[in-house]
Formats: sequence, structure tokens, C-alpha cells
Amino acid sequence: MPQLSPVGTEVRQYIEHLRRDRGLAENTLEYHQRHLGQFLTSCFRQGSVDYSKITTARIHAYIDGLQRSLCNSRQRCACTALRGFFRFLQLQGVAMGHLQAVVPIVRRPRTALSPKWPTCLDTDRLLSSVDRSRATGKRAYAVILCMAELVCELETWPD
Repeated sequence: MPQLSPVGTEVRQYIEHLRRDRGLAENTLEYHQRHLGQFLTSCFRQGSVDYSKITTARIHAYIDGLQRSLCNSRQRCACTALRGFFRFLQLQGVAMGHLQAVVPIVRRPRTALSPKWPTCLDTDRLLSSVDRSRATGKRAYAVILCMAELVCELETWPD
């Protein structure tokens, strides 16, 4: 087996932790390995890894560089990999807990503009279909009625 660089050794230890202790799928392990390897290489090149040199500014500069070159989902993967790695370092006793908090959260855009609520007619049909002769039917009726009243209240709520 070829000799790994210091960065390669750190990445391999983290990936083995994810495989052994977290049970992640191989595809997930690959993106963690790729993104963590790129980040650590950007910080240390092929030299020794000194975690005290990882700063908030260095993390933000790396993420800012990604934002110019990667799509939203790949940015999210990179940020997830970095947060996971900093949690792993904290578990290993390396005092890096504050760094996982500085990695930005890349939000996934919502596909729907607003939730779809049933119309009044649909709600009436649903309520009339509930069999209220049993306790479960009475409970279902009450839940549906509460939901319908909440929706009506939210629709009339002043902006």
C-alpha cells in the first residue's frame, strides 16, 4: 500500500469512523472523502496537519470559493462533510467544537411556494365521511375540525 500524505491519513481515519461507527453508504463516504480532502489540502497542502491553524476565516474563505464554483447541492455536501469532521475531531478530544458552528448551512430551496390546504367543500366532505360512532372516529373528527379551524384562522390572520 502506498504511503499516504498527512492529509490522506487524516481523511482515511475520518472515513473509517464514518464507515464503522455511523454506517454511512459508500456514495456518502465518497463525497465526505472528496470534500474533506479538498478542504484539508487547501489548508495544509501536503505538509503536516495542524488543527490549531484551522480558523473561522479559513473555513469561510474555502466555502466562499465553493460558492463561486459549485452548485447548491454540492456546497451543501461540502458543508455537511466539514461539520461532521469537526464533530469527529471533538469526539477525538481535539478542542474544535466551535468550528462546526461556523460552517454555514446551505439551505435547500423549497419546491412549493405555499402549502396546499383543502377547500371548504373538501373539508366538509371529509368531516361528513368520518364515522363518529366509535371513539377513534370522534377523535379523528376532532383533529380534522381543529385543523380546519386553524387553517381558516391563519387565512384571516392580518399580515
